Amino acid sequence: MGPFIRNTTLILLLLTACGLKGQRLLNYRLHFSLSPSVSTGARFEDGSRVAATPNVTGTHYLYPLFSILWGRPNPQYTPLQNFARKFNYGFLFELMLNHHHSLTTGFEIGARGYGIHSDQSDDFIVMYRNINMPLFYTYTNRLGNYWKWRAHAGVAVNRATSVPKLTFDVIEIKKHPTFYPTVFAGLELSYLQTRGPFSYGIEYHHGFKNVIDHRYYALDYVKGQRIYSNGSHFRLNIKWFFLAGSIKRKERKHEEDLADLVDPLDEFSYRNQKFPVNVTVKNTQIRLCIRDNKTIDHDSVALELNGALIAHKIALKDEESCFLINLDREGENKLIIHALNLGDVPPNTYELVYYDGDDRHTLLLRSDMQNSSTVNFTVGKE
Repeated sequence: MGPFIRNTTLILLLLTACGLKGQRLLNYRLHFSLSPSVSTGARFEDGSRVAATPNVTGTHYLYPLFSILWGRPNPQYTPLQNFARKFNYGFLFELMLNHHHSLTTGFEIGARGYGIHSDQSDDFIVMYRNINMPLFYTYTNRLGNYWKWRAHAGVAVNRATSVPKLTFDVIEIKKHPTFYPTVFAGLELSYLQTRGPFSYGIEYHHGFKNVIDHRYYALDYVKGQRIYSNGSHFRLNIKWFFLAGSIKRKERKHEEDLADLVDPLDEFSYRNQKFPVNVTVKNTQIRLCIRDNKTIDHDSVALELNGALIAHKIALKDEESCFLINLDREGENKLIIHALNLGDVPPNTYELVYYDGDDRHTLLLRSDMQNSSTVNFTVGKE
């Protein structure tokens, strides 16, 4: 698996280099993840999940273990082990290459395991601790106005350690710490219009080598039957990104010649859009004005209309900054107001004024570095 992991990592780095071409400002997000898992990689040493013995213990079955259904805390585990066995917990750093592409790495800790069911003796639940560092690529695209879907694939370096060292009289468990690789792929669905941005998804992780040293003596009282597990599992993901920001790249020579290649909207690709304010107007051309409606504290914003940037840097002052905009008579016209900073007194608040013929209308809105205000203009039928 060494060449496969190496080649996959090189592909991910190549995607990074392609995504960063011509960009001076890189956006990032920090995620906390919470993931129950279904471990699927356990087998007896002959490769089967079912084993029988001619003595009185009958037939024995290895079955996948759903971590959240393990029941009460097990007194044989420490409080930290009991806490970790329910979910996989992670902190992830995502680097946004552009609107659609990103790379993520981080640190995760959780547990894998299996259950043993016997026809004529006790059932057992066995787990081992797993720590991993993932590296994966994500492709993101919108699914309508309110949702986006995200597909990702990558690799992880794992460390497995059996805990604790106990026997149950018939199961011998050795710690046997092991490093091993896994590959994984998954899908996520996330909601755009929210101040607490969550995403929900499913992943499959596949392992390639045995990572535990367990023997089950109910089948063979002398030498025991070995149990293997490769760390494969399904995972249900709940992610919450709790921090976002930007990193300014060091400018190279002739950077000014590359400025035209940079898409300014990349700066806002990670932000959420608030629930829209729906407005109906009579004219296909309106005058749009914006100003700071409170203390003049050096706020600045950018205006995006139907996916195009109509004004990148607007310093909010007491007087209005105005623009003539043309609206499509068919369908909605989405105006998004992005904050470029929070000013001296957060958040970034402003008064949006639009002149529809002789009529003047005012909206009081606010944006921050994670959430942008949205106004949907619809041209009414005459």
